[in-house]
Amino acid sequence: MPSTGIQAYGFNFIGSCTQQGFYISYDGRMCFKYFYSSTPLPKETVLANCQQYGAELLLLDTPQRRNYFLQTRTQSEANGHVGLSDIQEEGAWVWDNGCPLDGNTTMNMFDNEDDRYGCPAANCVAAVTQTGTLIFEDFCCDSIKHWYCAIHF
Repeated sequence: MPSTGIQAYGFNFIGSCTQQGFYISYDGRMCFKYFYSSTPLPKETVLANCQQYGAELLLLDTPQRRNYFLQTRTQSEANGHVGLSDIQEEGAWVWDNGCPLDGNTTMNMFDNEDDRYGCPAANCVAAVTQTGTLIFEDFCCDSIKHWYCAIHF
């Protein structure tokens, strides 16, 4: 991996994702890994990092994936960017695979996003856990420091 200051966290499981240190799901349909950069990165760089592993940003588009993510991620892993955004249409949250965010998912929207992030719009999303509950928060696409890459089968 290039020396960009990016660090990866995860541990090995037996399966197709082991060689790269990805967590593998209970049903073998997904594996994911947490990444961290000491300096903020734009979404394009984060996507390129995932692609180095043959992966994409983590999709938590089903209840099963969300539950597995909540059960598997460790305390040392911070909240991180996932493959959900409203880049195409403001307020229309869509996963990178084209599936819309379901109505049973908690999405935290913040007023004055420009002031909070110093960017024109907070169109990207971080998966955040609060007291064992998964919520999604919008944030700036140009200042990503934590993210999850995944291989979806």
